[in-house]
Amino acid sequence: MIKNNTIPQEKERYNLYYSKYNIFARGYVRYVEVIESADIYHEIGKKICTTMEHIKRISYTEPKATREECEELWLQGGYEKISTNLWRNTKLDQD
Repeated sequence: MIKNNTIPQEKERYNLYYSKYNIFARGYVRYVEVIESADIYHEIGKKICTTMEHIKRISYTEPKATREECEELWLQGGYEKISTNLWRNTKLDQD
């Protein structure tokens, strides 16, 4: 049996942006999740396939700013910190 000998890739930091339906808000709420992964597409697929809520839009960026600068920007943009790597916008998504 031949095993796939792949070279482990370095993890990179990504900001994953998505709009997820919230039954309590009766609309879509925007989220930002900080993910460290070598394969962002795997993480996006896992997010779409494992969540119970409908995800309307999902995108990612590879930030050039530091994590602290990103967090400051999110606070100014109306996001609140839910956990270490998850932020939620306090306004409903209008798109």
